[in-house]
Amino acid sequence: MMSLQWHNGLKIGEHEEFFMRFNKGEYKAAFCPDITVLNQQTKCAEVQASAAEAERKRSYNRGRARMFIKKVLHMHKLTRLAYCLGPGFVAASWPLIYDIPDVVCYEVPLPEDCPAGRTGENCGQCMSVNFGANGKPRDCQHGTCSIRQDGSNVVDCICHAGWSGVKCDSKVKYSENLIVDPSFSSLSESKGKWFPYGDGCFSFAAKGIWLVNDGQLTCGAGYWLELNQAKQGLIVVTGQSASVGVKNLENPSKYSVYIDITFKDDSKQYGSFIPFTPGDHALETKELVLNPAKPVKVMLIYVLLRNAYGSAYFQNVTVRAQLQT
Repeated sequence: MMSLQWHNGLKIGEHEEFFMRFNKGEYKAAFCPDITVLNQQTKCAEVQASAAEAERKRSYNRGRARMFIKKVLHMHKLTRLAYCLGPGFVAASWPLIYDIPDVVCYEVPLPEDCPAGRTGENCGQCMSVNFGANGKPRDCQHGTCSIRQDGSNVVDCICHAGWSGVKCDSKVKYSENLIVDPSFSSLSESKGKWFPYGDGCFSFAAKGIWLVNDGQLTCGAGYWLELNQAKQGLIVVTGQSASVGVKNLENPSKYSVYIDITFKDDSKQYGSFIPFTPGDHALETKELVLNPAKPVKVMLIYVLLRNAYGSAYFQNVTVRAQLQT
């Protein structure tokens, strides 16, 4: 037993996996009727769980068992697991595989298949193999589960746009548009105004700005937005654009709303952008939800038609930041 060792990566199924390896090796098992081994499990505290909490835990345990038993089967290139029991032991609720004198074998049913990191009814819960801090699996109401890659086996809930919280159950509230001049009424170097970027090549329209490029220029306008966030929060950037004959794009960022970020600690993040469709099209609205890793100090927002041929119209560019409490 000391040479085989338990598999450290298993929390369930480690006994079965141990004897699978035992059976493959040159080992012998002996039965000692005069030796009694007592395995007494204790709990530090008994918690009276409600029926709902008990069901949540049972649901979690089914998913947890599936994860580890599936791992055992995969390790030994197996697809089914059976328990063979001696006289006096029954598991009638399991499918019977075969019944021979003194031995009855049942197939162990595995819980329903769920995507990685999910468990429960209709796979509607995030699963953490250590239950997280509160001893319960995390519901993920408006998000997707993500297994941490740090070896902790904790599963987090990554929220869809507009939702926040550990369970993604809190509706995010956003500020009004932080861009003072969303319709490009003028371009200047003044604070709170759009400024010419690159080669300029712009002309004003009633509610927006045209960028006209012969294929060799960097046409654009930029906006300096000071956020000075005290803590990290979601930021939603939207824009509207129409185009006439836009083509020869090297990559989608050449016709886009483009965002550079300076964080509170003065580190930088470049290259977030909202691409628009080239060719000929009427006004289209697109949105990008940013989830910065750190509080944001300054955002530089650009409307761009760079090194591409054609004309692009932009209007109604907005930036809304998550309200912080």
